[in-house]
Amino acid sequence: MATNPNIAHRLAVACFFAALALEGWWLAGATVRREVAVPEQVCDTVIADTLAKVLGSSAQPVRFPDPLKWAAIDSHALAAPAHLEDSAHTLVSYLCPGHFSDWEKARSIFRWIADRIRYDDAAYNSGRYGLADIHVIFKIRRGVCEDYANLFNLLAELAGFPSRKIIGFTKEFSALRTRGSLEPDHAWSAFYIDGTWHLMDVTWAASFGQLQDGWLRSTPRFEDYWFDTPAEEFIFTHLPDEGRWQLLDKTLSVADFECLPQVNPEFFELGFRADSIREQWEHSHQAELPRVFMHDYAVRKVEIPQFQIIDPDSLQLQFVCTDCKSMTAQTGGRLIDFEQSDSLFCLDVQPRKGPLRIYARKRKNARQYNGIMEYWVRKKRGIPVN
Repeated sequence: MATNPNIAHRLAVACFFAALALEGWWLAGATVRREVAVPEQVCDTVIADTLAKVLGSSAQPVRFPDPLKWAAIDSHALAAPAHLEDSAHTLVSYLCPGHFSDWEKARSIFRWIADRIRYDDAAYNSGRYGLADIHVIFKIRRGVCEDYANLFNLLAELAGFPSRKIIGFTKEFSALRTRGSLEPDHAWSAFYIDGTWHLMDVTWAASFGQLQDGWLRSTPRFEDYWFDTPAEEFIFTHLPDEGRWQLLDKTLSVADFECLPQVNPEFFELGFRADSIREQWEHSHQAELPRVFMHDYAVRKVEIPQFQIIDPDSLQLQFVCTDCKSMTAQTGGRLIDFEQSDSLFCLDVQPRKGPLRIYARKRKNARQYNGIMEYWVRKKRGIPVN
């Protein structure tokens, strides 16, 4: 007997979601991120045409980062010959040739450190860290956050542009304060180019750390987001010991920082604006943000609720995704497919109380679904839309 294709599709999705729930995988989405090799100007043209056709001529283009912006510099840094890595001077001579701009020099150093230096789990877990000379760290290729920042400073100085090691607190600071400690728990970098200071965290760019049975376990994984991160986004995860290194017009207090919601890079990369989140958060500390999962899709929001407390009667979701074959929502055990027009995906849904999850699958791998984000639907309240 022939199977209805739509029924077969929904059965496949249901089986996949069930498997994800059993493994706990849907909460994490994909474990490796990548940029999609589509030139920015092409993306903008296609997306602007699509939005204008479906949403009207007033629709604004949704911009994606140019995945090729640092491709040549990154390739150069990763190809550094071993015999030139024996000393900081010969390494910088290779990483930062005279024709490189300061931006290219900074990126080259950042990319090399993120690839060549491993986070020293053993040192962190033993509490014996921050003791080695930076030249020793350069030789053994292992260190903790302070060593990453010190090494960037060393190489930046040799390359001829200013940088600073910044010490401060991460969002784990709240736990530290509860234990009565006000000691900084992290270090990162600021670098000065084109008359302005910029922020980076090469430690977080190099690897992803998790606590397992009370011990830190780090996994190498490059995260491009932590190079030249906008200060208004950086403050959601990093509070410098000195307020001036927030690089904000209006500095946040310790209490303000503690009250900020905890977000990941994917949250901002989906298109949420840091200034809008901060403004609305100041008026409603009880509001919950949606959870955005780690994924490798070229997807941006067009219109979705900004907070998790949403109206269960009616909800409109709109995304642009340049590499999605389809998008699906799950609510109350139901699976609902988005309507698609080119790269635009739209859904009008009446979500039930509980989790509302958004999944996508790619054109190149139609059987694999990945979690994009999750809302938690509660009783009817106002929903700020951005």
